[in-house]
Amino acid sequence: MDAMDVAYLFNKAQHALNRASVLHHEAFFGSERNARSKSSISVRNAILISFSVRQRLEQIKGLQGQIDKVRAEVEHFKECMDILAAQKDTVQAELDSAKSQLRYARDNASVQAKKVEELESNLANLAKELEVSRFEVATTNIKAQANAYR
Repeated sequence: MDAMDVAYLFNKAQHALNRASVLHHEAFFGSERNARSKSSISVRNAILISFSVRQRLEQIKGLQGQIDKVRAEVEHFKECMDILAAQKDTVQAELDSAKSQLRYARDNASVQAKKVEELESNLANLAKELEVSRFEVATTNIKAQANAYR
């Protein structure tokens, strides 16, 4: 039940209480002829209406208690949602940071791979030059030894 239903029940109970008051007033202050005939009926009606009003008021109190519990639960859920939203933002920031670090590592690995390829190429060229130099040294030594024996 929502607040509209509670207000409706309260208004209905108030109306019944007003009607009981009018009947009670008529029973005591009406004409004697009407008072005697209506007195017992009015008192009985007033008692029934009063009982009905009490029941309605108890219903309203019970509903108000339920509404208060639901409101407390709603507040608790709102607090939980706020906490989860904050945690989501934190996790999202951490994820973004991890993605950025991964991109940096990939870029860095790519640069390193290019440097390794370049160094391997340089090493291969230096190995070829070394072989050429060794050959030239060997050739020069052989020529020098040949010139020395002549």
